[in-house]
Amino acid sequence: MLGVLKHDVQRLDRLISDISDASRLDAELQRQEAAPVDLDKLLVAVVAVANEIKREDGVMVTLTFGGSPRIFRVQGHDSRLSQVINN
Repeated sequence: MLGVLKHDVQRLDRLISDISDASRLDAELQRQEAAPVDLDKLLVAVVAVANEIKREDGVMVTLTFGGSPRIFRVQGHDSRLSQVINN
């Protein structure tokens, strides 16, 4: 029974930490102005960084855009969008 309680307390602690982090992030984003972010360039950079990490199984990330070149822009924060993509 103690093991179950310990596991539940740890899970609740993680959830509380996640909520606290999300609240802090939300407050931080409210203070920053959103700017146009070029998703094409952002995705290329995120893939390059991901592939710099050598994996034992040799898995690499690839990025392919189909069709004619397009401009992918959104209003946002490039560092936060990178974090979302990595997650």
